[in-house]
Amino acid sequence: MTYAQWHYPFENKDKFEAHYPADYICEAIDQTRGWFYTLHAISALVDDCVAYRNCVCLSHIVDKHGKKMSKSEGNIVNPYDVFDSVGVDSLRWLFLSRTPPDAQKRISVGIVREVASTFVNTIWNAYAFFVLYARLDHVDLSKQIPAEKRPEIDQWILALTHETIKTSTESLDVYDAYTAGQAIEKLVDRLSNWYIRRNRRRFWRSENGDDKQAAYLTLFESLDAIQRLIAPFMPFLAENMYLNLSKCLDQAAESIHLTEWPDHNEALLNSALIFEMDVVQAVVGLGRTARETSRIRIRQPLKRILVDCPDSRARQAITRHQEQLQEELNIRKIDFIDSSTELVRHEVVPNFRTLGKRYGRLMPAIKDALNQSDATEIIEAIGSAGSYSMNVEDQNVDFDKEDLQIITKSAEGFACSEADGYLVALDTTINHELLVEGIARELIRTVQEARKSAQLEISDRIHLSVSGSNLIDEVMTVHRDHIMSETLSVGTCEDNQSEFEVEHSLDGHTWRIRFKRA
Repeated sequence: MTYAQWHYPFENKDKFEAHYPADYICEAIDQTRGWFYTLHAISALVDDCVAYRNCVCLSHIVDKHGKKMSKSEGNIVNPYDVFDSVGVDSLRWLFLSRTPPDAQKRISVGIVREVASTFVNTIWNAYAFFVLYARLDHVDLSKQIPAEKRPEIDQWILALTHETIKTSTESLDVYDAYTAGQAIEKLVDRLSNWYIRRNRRRFWRSENGDDKQAAYLTLFESLDAIQRLIAPFMPFLAENMYLNLSKCLDQAAESIHLTEWPDHNEALLNSALIFEMDVVQAVVGLGRTARETSRIRIRQPLKRILVDCPDSRARQAITRHQEQLQEELNIRKIDFIDSSTELVRHEVVPNFRTLGKRYGRLMPAIKDALNQSDATEIIEAIGSAGSYSMNVEDQNVDFDKEDLQIITKSAEGFACSEADGYLVALDTTINHELLVEGIARELIRTVQEARKSAQLEISDRIHLSVSGSNLIDEVMTVHRDHIMSETLSVGTCEDNQSEFEVEHSLDGHTWRIRFKRA
């Protein structure tokens, strides 16, 4: 390494001492007895010191099936196929942030494309959202609003942003790119799929004010931090974003790679608020899973949800943010329960693929023993200790988490989902009032889709008419004001005046949409 580079010890002593020991080296695991050892051995003999301060040891790159790449197998991935079809930044993110250094890195064009379609597209969509509305509103970010005077959801995403800056800095300082990347990915997901989605109306408003300005400031500050955090990982994407977003700054460097690394602001950190929102998002995730299980659309309102929490702190978080939960899951009421025994029934069945290799002919007896055992006891043991043991025909049988499959069955009239100590049960009973409201939400969705098909601008107003069955007429009567407001409709469109028409149907109900520009 630096011995040959500086022709040491024969010359360049000052240069050598300025660069030795190296801050870090990085190579694959097969260099453990080669390069890694040799450098230290030479350094100990020549200078009586280590050759490097940190070592990043990588596992091997393999094909998409986990097999070693070779010409004879025909499974070599040409990197230029990835660069040309997906891009180099997605490949860099896959290697640095999606898998730990010691894990095998499976590679294919499809795997890299998945990174692009999830993480990269999520960043780009959040960035594009800001650019779209900032241009429409000619936003001026010089008017500052202190963070403590902004809405709580702004304070939350700023707290998460600065916690991510802190985590990323600490991780990269010890050459842990994986932990930094995971923290950044969580921030990007929360920013796009929670903050922006829940705050769209603040950007849509026609009038300007402190609330709208706070939303713009908060979104810009988060995006500004993200683009700096990803710059070492994804230099081209970060540069592309920066060259546009920097136009919002009075004084901006020529390139993002000439800017300072972001510093976290201790005053903006709020671990309690981050915890509360993590709880809310966990329960929302379980509620959505329960909806998918019951095949009830998210736009269909439901009467109530029952929640079992692991502790009082989580219950307090849900109580404090119950309005968000009701909006996200489209339910009217949240009730807490202390036990899930009446709502769900668990069955524990053996994983024949993993257990069969170890116990063979004993498998039928193991299956019968599990059927006769207390499923709750087994689940609790696996959850706390990570393993469970039982005696089957005078032989001790050990189960790890992957050796068992947990089947959850919901009580009649409920759809349940559980994880990490939480249980969510949706009351799936739908009365006529809830049905009418659900159809109203579907009408709004289809009108919005029709607006896009007609290539209307986001701000265009329309005259709207929706006709259909008696139920559709009832929906339009009961929820007319809400539908007209959500679709930017300012009046009724007569049949002979429509510029765009489309028909939709759902669950046996059919309606026709007609509208024209106002």
